Amino acid sequence: MTSAEFATALLGWDNVYLLVGGMAATLTGLLFVAVSINITDVMSDERPGLRGSAIRTFNQFLLLIEISIVMLIPQQSPLTLGIVVAVLGLVALVITMLSSRGVMRAQGRRVVSLVTSNVLFIGFVICGVLVIVGGAQTLFVLMSLVIATLISSVFDAWALLVEVGRDMARKETPGTP
Repeated sequence: MTSAEFATALLGWDNVYLLVGGMAATLTGLLFVAVSINITDVMSDERPGLRGSAIRTFNQFLLLIEISIVMLIPQQSPLTLGIVVAVLGLVALVITMLSSRGVMRAQGRRVVSLVTSNVLFIGFVICGVLVIVGGAQTLFVLMSLVIATLISSVFDAWALLVEVGRDMARKETPGTP
């Protein structure tokens, strides 16, 4: 497949990535406001898991925005798109790993969320390589990863906000552990 044929194949995805990018940007803004209102609790040294969850969730939304932007760049070749997707996935993985130190000692949802995020980010790295090798045939795989990441990030955002809300409720109710 030539670069021109690949660029033509990408044109069919424009509206989808405009929608995904807009959704991710909107949700990022809402999460930014919610975290900012509760910044003392979220960024507390006493709650590294909560801070890690916030960073990981922002990271997922940011990756979706970045992928959406990259997919809308005209006249791309499979090589350039594949390299960028792989690098963005790798950067997201590194950010999540660095921000989630200590989370593995936590229980339950946070560990599942961390593993899910990392698997998705590794998937983007692999998908970037597949785009280089397979061209337009792998665009559906990339969209599957985008959808899975969108679902994961929405659930992570919800879990984060519920946990912050529970913390606030505990503070308002004296004698609650």
